[in-house]
Amino acid sequence: MNSISPTEVTKKNFEDLQNAYQIYCKNADKAVKGMNIDYTYGLQGVAEKWVDMEGGATQFVTPINGIWLEKFGVLIQG
Repeated sequence: MNSISPTEVTKKNFEDLQNAYQIYCKNADKAVKGMNIDYTYGLQGVAEKWVDMEGGATQFVTPINGIWLEKFGVLIQG
């Protein structure tokens, strides 16, 4: 992981990330139960209409969320 991350990934960070991925897999498995959908690298779908928003936008759910990407220096707020 350290070879691809701009910041050092500690053993604890890596273990936490593995745990977060396992939680993602459990939740994704429940969401796609019986649909034969591969969620290994994330899920893509279309947003439903909600309140006064028309919906239809593409949505992505990724195994590594923005918090982790920020922590490892991949996603930078600018």
